[in-house]
Amino acid sequence: MKKIFFKVLLCLFLLLPSTAIKAETWSCAYLFNGESRPAVYSRRGNEFYSGIVGPYKIVFEDNSVINLQNNYSPTHQDYFAVLLDKKKKMFAMVSLEIGNHTEIIEGKCAIDY
Repeated sequence: MKKIFFKVLLCLFLLLPSTAIKAETWSCAYLFNGESRPAVYSRRGNEFYSGIVGPYKIVFEDNSVINLQNNYSPTHQDYFAVLLDKKKKMFAMVSLEIGNHTEIIEGKCAIDY
């Protein structure tokens, strides 16, 4: 009886779809008023986080680029767009808000998989 149980259990584990969790961290730097600043984006499954900020949703991803977006809440009318370039190992980010958007920031990144 135990052998049958273990065989059934083994078959179930083999038949269950395996889900690989993607993990990567983009450690980037950019200049703000002539001073170097960090920007870190960490993937947790299908989302990215930047420090305590997140989740950034993946809008598009292929072999070259990852496009991220975030808006913090329905009460704020801001929108954050982040572009992670896999080939150039760079990022660009902008915050859009009517009458109060930010400059585009960009910089080089080190990527840990």
